Formats: sequence, C-alpha cells, structure tokens
Amino acid sequence: MENNLPKTIITCPHCGSQYTLEELFEARDILGWPEDIVRDPLNKIIYCGYKKDAEPTYATKFICDFCNKPFNVDLKITATATKEDEALDFSNTTASLF
Repeated sequence: MENNLPKTIITCPHCGSQYTLEELFEARDILGWPEDIVRDPLNKIIYCGYKKDAEPTYATKFICDFCNKPFNVDLKITATATKEDEALDFSNTTASLF
C-alpha cells in the first residue's frame, strides 16, 4: 500500500494529534457558495452575493477529538492565473521517422 501523506497537516497545539485539511473544512466552507455574480461588459465582477450562511470561512475554532481542547485554524489561500505557454503546445505536431 502506497503511503500518500496529505499536502497539509494540521496539528493540535495541545496534544500533537494530526488532522487533514479535509477533515476540518469542506470545500464550500473555504470557497463559499457564490450566486448572483454580476459582470460588467468587460467581464469584470462588479457584484458577488453568497447564499445565506455560506460566506467563506478562513478562521475557525475546533475541538480536538483526542484531548477535547479547543484550537484555532487560520486558513490562507493563494491563487494565481497564468497564461499557458502556447509555444510549447505540441498537440497538433507529427513527426516521421523515415
């Protein structure tokens, strides 16, 4: 069996018990549940509403399942958009060996 450790491990500061990010947060907790997204003619977002009780959550208090003591988790998210390098797209390239 392959040992695939999660990219992010959250450790209880009291007893050292470890949790995965997925155990503590659900995707919609982190990202929210946007609706009513309004864009201007240049596709820039000018308004974004969230469903009731679905605002993104980045800091939450948890109770450790092992020592029953509270601890906080502060979540930091980064996202970057980059252009794909069109010069390296070889999907339509063929070559002949003869």
